[in-house]
Amino acid sequence: MNKTHFLMVLGLALVFEGSQCQEREVFVAQGSVAVLPCVDETSAISHPTAVYWSRIVGNVLKTVWRRDKNGLEFRPVRDSPRANCPISNFGKSDYSLHITETTIEDGGKYVCEVEGKTQMVKVINLRVVRASFSPAIVVEGLITEAKCDISPGTHFVSINWKQNGIFTSRTRLSDVSQRDAGHWTCRVAYNGGVVEATTSLQVKGIAAPQDDSSVVYAAVGSSVSLPCVFTDGLIPYTVMWRRTSTTSYSSLPLPASFSESAGPSASATIQRVEDGDEGMYTCSGMMKGLNRGRIKVQRRMELVVTRGEWNNISREDSEYCANLTRLSDVSQRDAGHWTCRVAYNGGVVEATTSLQVKGIAAPQDDSSVVYAAVGSSVSLPCVFTDGLIPYTVMWRRTSTTSYSSLPLPASFSESAGPSASATIQRVEDGDEGMYTCSGMMKGLNRGRIKVQRRMELVVTRVSRSSSSSGNGPVTLTCHLSNSSQITSYEWLRVTYGPNDTQTVTSVQKTKSYRIQEVTEKDAGEWVCRFYGKQGVLGNVTYQIHVMGAVKSGNSSSGNKTAMVMGLGFLFLVIFLILFQMYRNYRRKKTILLYPAMETIVHQAATEREQRGRSGAKMAEACVGDPKPVCV
Repeated sequence: MNKTHFLMVLGLALVFEGSQCQEREVFVAQGSVAVLPCVDETSAISHPTAVYWSRIVGNVLKTVWRRDKNGLEFRPVRDSPRANCPISNFGKSDYSLHITETTIEDGGKYVCEVEGKTQMVKVINLRVVRASFSPAIVVEGLITEAKCDISPGTHFVSINWKQNGIFTSRTRLSDVSQRDAGHWTCRVAYNGGVVEATTSLQVKGIAAPQDDSSVVYAAVGSSVSLPCVFTDGLIPYTVMWRRTSTTSYSSLPLPASFSESAGPSASATIQRVEDGDEGMYTCSGMMKGLNRGRIKVQRRMELVVTRGEWNNISREDSEYCANLTRLSDVSQRDAGHWTCRVAYNGGVVEATTSLQVKGIAAPQDDSSVVYAAVGSSVSLPCVFTDGLIPYTVMWRRTSTTSYSSLPLPASFSESAGPSASATIQRVEDGDEGMYTCSGMMKGLNRGRIKVQRRMELVVTRVSRSSSSSGNGPVTLTCHLSNSSQITSYEWLRVTYGPNDTQTVTSVQKTKSYRIQEVTEKDAGEWVCRFYGKQGVLGNVTYQIHVMGAVKSGNSSSGNKTAMVMGLGFLFLVIFLILFQMYRNYRRKKTILLYPAMETIVHQAATEREQRGRSGAKMAEACVGDPKPVCV
């Protein structure tokens, strides 16, 4: 479309929109559906003959969607159409444009032209709001910043931020902690309303405990576990525990029965707590960071050692008023403080007691779900309460549907002690199922007690499907062995810049993502993140390699060239053979036309040969006997 047409469309927009020349603005969050309104309020165009939607890029109008007078609808051929104008709404004088999966690049000015008995032209300014973090995945203790981009930009808006639904004034996080992880929402208020764009922040480090305010209580003679669990994908190569005084912070030796484990769960255990083991315990780990550097994260917790005496309590008054509450199936959720509240004529009195439930502390019930990607390592938690050390621990695996017994994975390994957690070093496709941890131990009454806990392992992976030729579109699908708790999916593009800086960009919020043609810019890391009612449940990573496709293409083209050359040589040999046969055939046919001449020639040749032989014999006779008679 030339410059003259562009100026004519703008002039028509001024005429039909009035002398104020106000542009209609539409704000929309990235990834959602944008509706650009184009409604004929006067209903003057009852039967439109043509509808044109264009976008102003520089001084040029580029067609987005159009329907000509002959009823033909034009759509892009290469890319899947994201812009559509529902024809079913034309009868309502509604010619609005719908853009799905809006990106930040879609922002700008759009022109709607409707031709009928009269002509209507409207200009809509689409502004796309995107929330992001730079970087989006950060290690605790480092710096990250929340960004709210509006394309095209404007100053006539107010921007606020919410963290997990609560308003906050912080956008630059100078000392990131686990409490900063979660959903961050950019709230943009403008003259026509409010729009919100949400992004997620992942904080790598120590997931449990979340901060340095944790306190662990343990009785003398019991066993206690000091938690130190690292986030997924952050496996330390060195873990160190140290103990200091709670008052002077001077260094103290670790207890004699202190033992630590390695891996994602670097929790430590004191097999038998002694009087004097109290203090501040610090767990620190060194690991490779996202920028391939060395990063140190640590967490402090206080151990409080308790001891007490039991006294026999007698009740002389046998008649008392009591309300008995019976718990028939006690679980970890029943542990805690129980208060009896008695209201009488003169007021209210409360009496409080504590209930301790021995068994498996983590997980608390049988509803736990663990998500793990194919090829990764996963830990299945099974932590017993303090003072309850099992002498036998057994793990078994069953099907999630039929509950039939299944073998444990080949890389399955379990540990003993209060933390009887198991680890699958490398998760394979087919390792999903229900995993049950059961332990036999001596109870408080010296009997045998069996406690168990079930948890479900869901295996995640990214499947790739493409055409048989290998040059067509590629579809990446996020596959979970059980997706009953999944509410939404999101595809993220991870790119690396200078100094190994990482940028995570939200691409599409669907289960599958389609790439029309894989090029070098598509190579690299793609992440499928899945959400539940509680928020982010996990993600799975997929690497796209382009070099393999290029090599296969080159090898196939080389094979085709060799085949063509071989066929050409074969055809040349066949042609030469046929040509020689044709020459022989022509020669034979020519000779058969003159049989008498052939006989004459043959006789002349025979006589000439005989004369030559007789002449040679006479010459030999003259040389052997020289007599005068021979003159």
